[in-house]
Amino acid sequence: MISVHVAMASSLFGTSATSGYITLQDSTVVDIIESDSSIIDTTIIDSTVLDTTEVDTTAAKKNAFLDDIITGGGTDSMTYSLREDVLKIYKEGDINYTNTSMTADFFEMKLKEDLIFAKGVLDTMTGKLKQAQFKENETVYDLDSIRYNVKTKKAKIYGVAFKEGEGILRGKNIKMVSDGMYNIDGGKFSTCDADHPHFYAHLTKAQYVDNEDSKKLIFGPMWLVLEDVPLPLAIPFGFFPMMKDKNSGIILPEVGEENLKGFYVRGLGYYYVMNDYIDLTAQAGIYTMGSWEASLTSMYKVRYKFSGNFGLNYSKDIFGTKGSSDYTNMNNYRLTWTHSQDPKFLPGSTFSANVNWSSSNYNKYDATNMDDYVSSQTNSSVSFSKTWAGTPFSFSSNLQHSQNNRDSTVMLSMPNMVFSVSRFMPFQRKDLVGKPRWYEKIAMSYTGTLNNSVTTKEDKLFSPEMFKDMKYGIKHDVPISTSINLLKFFNLSPSANYTERWYFNSINKAWDPNLEQVVVTDTVPGFNRVYDYRFSAGLTTRIYGSFNFKGKDPIIKAIRHVLSPSISGSYTPNFGDPSYGYYKAVQSNAQGDVSYYSPYENGIYGVPGRGKNASIAFSLGQSLEMKVRARADTTGTKKIKLIESLQISSSYNFLADSMNLAPFGVNLRTTLFKSFGLNINSSFDPYGLDKEGRRISTYSIKQGKLLRLTSLGFSFGYSFRSVFGMEDSGTGSGSIPEASTSQQQLFTENQVSYAEQQRILAQTYYDFSIPWNLTLNYIFNYSKPGHTPNVTQTLSFNGSINLTKKFGLTFNAGYDFEANELTPGSISMSRDLHCWQMSFSWVPIGFRKSWNFTIRVKSSMLSDLKYEKSSGYTNNFANYY
Repeated sequence: MISVHVAMASSLFGTSATSGYITLQDSTVVDIIESDSSIIDTTIIDSTVLDTTEVDTTAAKKNAFLDDIITGGGTDSMTYSLREDVLKIYKEGDINYTNTSMTADFFEMKLKEDLIFAKGVLDTMTGKLKQAQFKENETVYDLDSIRYNVKTKKAKIYGVAFKEGEGILRGKNIKMVSDGMYNIDGGKFSTCDADHPHFYAHLTKAQYVDNEDSKKLIFGPMWLVLEDVPLPLAIPFGFFPMMKDKNSGIILPEVGEENLKGFYVRGLGYYYVMNDYIDLTAQAGIYTMGSWEASLTSMYKVRYKFSGNFGLNYSKDIFGTKGSSDYTNMNNYRLTWTHSQDPKFLPGSTFSANVNWSSSNYNKYDATNMDDYVSSQTNSSVSFSKTWAGTPFSFSSNLQHSQNNRDSTVMLSMPNMVFSVSRFMPFQRKDLVGKPRWYEKIAMSYTGTLNNSVTTKEDKLFSPEMFKDMKYGIKHDVPISTSINLLKFFNLSPSANYTERWYFNSINKAWDPNLEQVVVTDTVPGFNRVYDYRFSAGLTTRIYGSFNFKGKDPIIKAIRHVLSPSISGSYTPNFGDPSYGYYKAVQSNAQGDVSYYSPYENGIYGVPGRGKNASIAFSLGQSLEMKVRARADTTGTKKIKLIESLQISSSYNFLADSMNLAPFGVNLRTTLFKSFGLNINSSFDPYGLDKEGRRISTYSIKQGKLLRLTSLGFSFGYSFRSVFGMEDSGTGSGSIPEASTSQQQLFTENQVSYAEQQRILAQTYYDFSIPWNLTLNYIFNYSKPGHTPNVTQTLSFNGSINLTKKFGLTFNAGYDFEANELTPGSISMSRDLHCWQMSFSWVPIGFRKSWNFTIRVKSSMLSDLKYEKSSGYTNNFANYY
């Protein structure tokens, strides 16, 4: 290893011994340590000059002009010529000066001219040029060669590539005129990382600025080159802002045409950075047929505290011709808000929001993807919770919204509040000594709930009528329970529950004897207390049975059967007794017939039922598993669950007037194959039917059936995927590219999980790593409450197939068995073009019938560099008017 320590100053001669370095002091002084002295060209040394006794070091320091000493070294050899004052370093050399450093396989230092020349050397093994490297501050550039003046800090660079985020700027002839400023002749700007980019913007002349104040690329005439073919897409001048931080700016619009709305300019807007914590994006669009749209979106984040985003969309949708029967003029809107709190911020309390509030027609006319369009339900929630450390107390509150977009029904629940006291044992001793007594196991808890909800139509939201229909009240629940072991194998669990409801109005019904002769209902304000209580006890145990197979290494080692029987009894008093006042009689017709009603039947928590209930419930659960031989397993065996759960249950009410026995429920859950699960739910009624199909108190066994099947439902889903080609696909990194620098920064700031990152990236890029896959989901429901059965079944499927390593197809659809036809789905094809991606999507049937063809640059930095052609689904609207 040869090291160099250089200090360029005046032209005085002298020697200085410095261990481990070659020291060139005052431009011409040489002292060689740990190197071959033959490398010095001694033929040019004038011995009369090398008079070390006359070295004027004071003059050297006085005439020094450099800010620092230049240091460096190499691994092969070095030569120095005193006559030409030139130092050469070979193989893996490096030079360092102030904030600048260079590495290369060849250096030539002309000390008199203050020049350093570095270049890469051709690798004889690979035939490729091993580039030199130039580093200034924290920015590193790979280049073919550089000629650098250490005094003026100017340089001439050949064959360099600047990389900033996803963008790569290449240039053959570059001049560094000052610190961080480069003049470029014949540059290429692209996001393609291939040695020979598939596309680039050819810059005739450009200036690249990279300093603490700004980072930008300013260029003169520029045109686009695709696969070495210049395209007639040229602009006389412009600039690429390569922002180090977020900056405000204009968002370019999208121009196109829709048959129904006409020509459009949409997406035009402005991005505004309000401060380090929040931004704002405003966009708008207009159509020649009269429709227009506008949106506001904002993202905010305070690190280690909270983050979220907010969005408001509004559109005026006009279809048809004014004055005609098909003319439609409507306003649609959508409000979205998500908020999440860092778990470490305000320990013990949480606040979150997930709001999706829209007009019922927004998804139909303004949705931009299939998932939003087919969604018939929108839901929102805003919640807050608080716990007090060291206490059993907790509090939570939430606001909920649910809307059916098909019939515009809206359900609001605002607010819901819950205060609870967790389970505690009031009779337990503070210092437990010995076995606890039975009464010490008595546990109780408390839950207080306040609800306020209403169900209305969209056009009545926040109207006086909506507030009049609101239901509200407060409920208190106090459960008490304990457990007792009996005969070692049985567990007895007695319990009691007290519930009290507070209502702030009631209803009163009265017969109107006038001409209308109807029952009139009036609302009576006032405080009302409605309570009930019930008692229950349960007895459970577990029975195990197993059978071991004998023989020499049998395939089936053993079978184990587990039974879990349980029996419970419950008692509820008759809260229809007049002493409670929960039910009243009212004349219902002119004949004087009487019916019963509850003044609290409209209460949000309902009212206790009429009649006594003394019932016994019983159930039998069981599981069956098998242990089989498995030579691949280290234990030599493995377990297979034949039946994960088989549950049979029913109940009998001793105080019911008739039909005391409840229907039998039979539920089965099992895994037939490795990832194929099956759930079956069924109900069997022990009572028969009359001729009209009404349930009667006669047992069905007397009608020729032991039990009558009234409902059966099962569902399953399974995914098939090919194994072929998986080994060659690796991790699939070629299918979903790594997140860009800006994307990764956004993921990090918003704490997006890896799985969610992959889902977001997969929305843009097709996964080419799997040759094919297919997912099926099937749901079957059968019900027969009377003589006429009703069957519903749905099948949905989606999958993908790789036609080539770079060309893939995806599809999704379903089948409606009742209509005997396919349900709307989509087919998409994608082609990986390295730095570009081509895609074609097609919805062949249904209201959303449309197609879209796009070829775009993968990089988000040049997301506007694309070609898109489509048949919008809004063109189908005319068929529905």
